[in-house]
Amino acid sequence: MKKSLAELFAPRASVDIILDTDTYNEIDDQFAIAYLLKNRERIAIKGFTVAPFAPIHNKRVGSVAEGVEASKKEIETVLTLGGANDLLPLVKRGATAFMQNEQTPVESEAAEFIIRTSMGYTAENPLFVVAIGAITNVASALLMDADLKNRIAVIWLGGSAYGWWRNREFNMYQDIAAARVVMGSEVPFAQLPCQGVVSEFITTKHEMEHWLTGKNPMCDYLLSHSMEMMPHFVYSEAWGKCLWDVTAIGFLLNDSSRFMRTQTVKVRLPQYGADAYEESPTEKEVFYVCEIRRDALMYDLYTRLGQ
Repeated sequence: MKKSLAELFAPRASVDIILDTDTYNEIDDQFAIAYLLKNRERIAIKGFTVAPFAPIHNKRVGSVAEGVEASKKEIETVLTLGGANDLLPLVKRGATAFMQNEQTPVESEAAEFIIRTSMGYTAENPLFVVAIGAITNVASALLMDADLKNRIAVIWLGGSAYGWWRNREFNMYQDIAAARVVMGSEVPFAQLPCQGVVSEFITTKHEMEHWLTGKNPMCDYLLSHSMEMMPHFVYSEAWGKCLWDVTAIGFLLNDSSRFMRTQTVKVRLPQYGADAYEESPTEKEVFYVCEIRRDALMYDLYTRLGQ
């Protein structure tokens, strides 16, 4: 009997995942990877795929291809600091361009890795692909292998809340075609909307300093990297910063709705060039995060990182 979305995406004692991440773009991917490493007793990490990002906010790279290489190195840095050298061979380069239409995949090592790693999984026991950047690699893999939708389940941090005033969100607007492919496909899909939901997951400079200073090499790196990067993102000394990507890991650990509330809804596809979702939803049901319990998740994040 086919599982409902609530059953499929329910937290479990053990889950196998691939994390698709644009790690060099921001500061939150590093926190997400570090948090993931602190939960390896529950989450079996099958690999990392590098998601593309356009150098819009982050000017330290000059192209999508440069960003992929920088992200790969950044993932490897965090893994090494976290004592996870066994995972270093499982970091795979992703697409160096975004999809030009909904029919043509961008072939990459990452898309092939998703397909290859998914072999042996089933609709009842899928490989979870957790995407925290533009969803190009996942969409491409689905186009490259028509049966992949029966072996994986996708969790994506992307788009704005359906009631938010506009849908111009970085992970989504970089590759609308990829978002439409994944959201419109038959693959089981869970969405963590950014603005209007995950945007509640804000930390501050002083909170970072309190929880991270002097705890261990990983915490020292997260703090120093964050302090170095924050002038590129904020315009006031009294800044707050959303650690967006951490919530996608929290989703896997959401026993008894301790970190977030979820519901099943009909999906709304993003429109091209309109910064909006289509007015009418499709018939596809998706699992949708509607509330973040900021304090509970933030406390678990910081205390685990400090161990």
